[in-house]
Amino acid sequence: MRNLTLEENIFLAKRNLVDIIWKSANLEGVNVTFPETQMIIDGFSIPDKTIQDLTIILNLKRAWNYLFDTINEKVSLSLIQDFNRIVGRDLVHKSGFLRAADVKNYLLIMRLVKI
Repeated sequence: MRNLTLEENIFLAKRNLVDIIWKSANLEGVNVTFPETQMIIDGFSIPDKTIQDLTIILNLKRAWNYLFDTINEKVSLSLIQDFNRIVGRDLVHKSGFLRAADVKNYLLIMRLVKI
């Protein structure tokens, strides 16, 4: 069996994009069906889905499109932060930035700030 070329890999990823996003959203706890995922990606709103659910799915789509656009770039901290910023947009406080505190303290601070 031969290895696929970069172009073939991109073709397969794009061909299966809705399925990939649907499964990823389910892993994130979004209760959405494959047809609903397709509709959201196509720009439609689903009445019983929260804005957070829609945002997760659209952010995953944006991240995949960014991957396709930057596929030939060297992996760097900046590129990883860009992906984190895209996936966490409107969902995670300061997405795309490195934390200055350890995770335990960061989560405690975030809980206190929300109070």
